[in-house]
Amino acid sequence: MYRTSYEVLEGNSENIRLEGEFLIRATEYLREEVYRLQEYFGNPSTDEVARVFRNGQDGQPGFDQMYNDLDEALQNIQKSYAGISATLNAMSTTVREADGPGTIVLDAVEKLVAFSTRTNDSIAVPTTQARHH
Repeated sequence: MYRTSYEVLEGNSENIRLEGEFLIRATEYLREEVYRLQEYFGNPSTDEVARVFRNGQDGQPGFDQMYNDLDEALQNIQKSYAGISATLNAMSTTVREADGPGTIVLDAVEKLVAFSTRTNDSIAVPTTQARHH
């Protein structure tokens, strides 16, 4: 079956949306698993090693900052998937709206081309005499 350009855009939009949802599910699980490890890293308020690991030292980020950065990056990726999907959907709407008049013009052009390439067939010629006033 032939798919129009707006149908292709809609299909791609849906595929990207589904990929984004898959990514969300996969990363949610992984983020939760990493977050649960925090209890094994010690208490930063009573343990110096835990404090350095969790909070960082000498300008180097610790686990907490890196975890927050990772979380923010994953949220931005998820937003990007949603934004790309929405943009493709909007493009599809624009193409669909443009296809209507475009189809009419294409039909007219095809008829004109067919008419211009016809062979010598009989063409009705008016036989009414022109009147002079």
